[in-house]
Amino acid sequence: MKKEIKMIASDMDGTLLNNERKVTGRNAEILKQAQAQGIKVIAATGRDYKEASHPLREAGLSMPVIGANGAEFHSESGGLIDEKVIPEELYTKISHILDKEQAYFEIYTNFGAYTRNREEALKLVLDVLHAVDSEMSKEEALGLAEQRFAEGGVRLAPSYNAIIEAADTRLLKVLAFSASENARLQVRSALQKLPLDVSSSGLENIEITHKEATKGKALKRAASFYGISLDETLVIGDNENDLSMIEAAGYSAAMGNAVSSVKEAADFITANNEDSGVAEAVLPILKRVPLAGE
Repeated sequence: MKKEIKMIASDMDGTLLNNERKVTGRNAEILKQAQAQGIKVIAATGRDYKEASHPLREAGLSMPVIGANGAEFHSESGGLIDEKVIPEELYTKISHILDKEQAYFEIYTNFGAYTRNREEALKLVLDVLHAVDSEMSKEEALGLAEQRFAEGGVRLAPSYNAIIEAADTRLLKVLAFSASENARLQVRSALQKLPLDVSSSGLENIEITHKEATKGKALKRAASFYGISLDETLVIGDNENDLSMIEAAGYSAAMGNAVSSVKEAADFITANNEDSGVAEAVLPILKRVPLAGE
């Protein structure tokens, strides 16, 4: 290994989490070993802090969280370290573009995520689960979709404007979905004219954040905060919204289930998320052996 790894940043959905949206026991075990060796382990996710925290706590993991694609950065204890907010006037332009193309969308705020349509929110999770695990039964998938509401991962709101206009609300991300490829292309084209970052974490979604809110830029801020060089950092991901941190870090691993662009950009490919690919990528670091691709 050229340099000692002092920080690891892992995506969550499709990476640290299995298809049941849980941290595998093997992943939890190896990451705890990394922490015991003094390595800073960070979750870097499209989820907001609240939704990211539940599966981590469930697995007995305590770590900083880069949430909402880099719009927020929280310490192990949950304290807010950094935040990049979408201004209200910019949200108005975003919502007009999405409504014009009839794209379903959710808003992610400092108080959590909200939907205006519970049925669409459930359908969304069902579609995502079916895409990653076609053998999962409809009943199992529906149970996991309902769990998102039960755990407070998303809440129902009759009006987004009422939430956003509240004095203490800060908008971190807008997550949009459309089954129409043409609609997604139209939305992306219109959004790219605005001072925003636009990425994706799935085939049919669009993730919209402040222009400084990417996982890569947040990773740089985290490295500076902890006094760790990016050259001494390993990142692990599976989708388009992970590319910015793959480009920023000294070392990178793509999941076996990653999209082709991530596999091409990463230094090496690990196992898939069902087979604890994060643990397989981190294990050589604990054994002090060269990472694949070096």
